[in-house]
This record gives sequence, structure tokens and C-alpha cells, in this order.
Amino acid sequence: GVFEPSAVARLWAKCKARAATQFSNTDNMAVVGVLSTQLLHEQFIRSAPTPRAAIQLGTLVDKLSS
Repeated sequence: GVFEPSAVARLWAKCKARAATQFSNTDNMAVVGVLSTQLLHEQFIRSAPTPRAAIQLGTLVDKLSS
């Protein structure tokens, strides 16, 4: 993983204990940061997309006068 498991476990336990009330802004941002990072890591690092054929880009310049 990307994060220290014991720190994330403490954060998760803290949030579960406050399930009936609002999280602090700091705790909310920390949870969202951990979840977002883990999802990105899963999608793009651990399960990297399969390579596809190279994309060829081109430019078309319209030189017709109006």
C-alpha cells in the first residue's frame, strides 16, 4: 500500500467511533485522500491498463479563404 497501515487503521477506528456525528474537516479530508489514492493506485499501478496501438495525431489546416 501507499500509506502506513497502522495510521490508516487508527483513522478508520476514529471515524467509525464518530459514525453518528460529523467527522472533522481534517478527518474527512484524510479519509477522502486515502480512498482516492488507493483507488488510483489500484486502477493505474497495480492493475495497469494493457498497452494499445499507438495513436497517431494529425493537424488539418483549412486554407480556403472566406
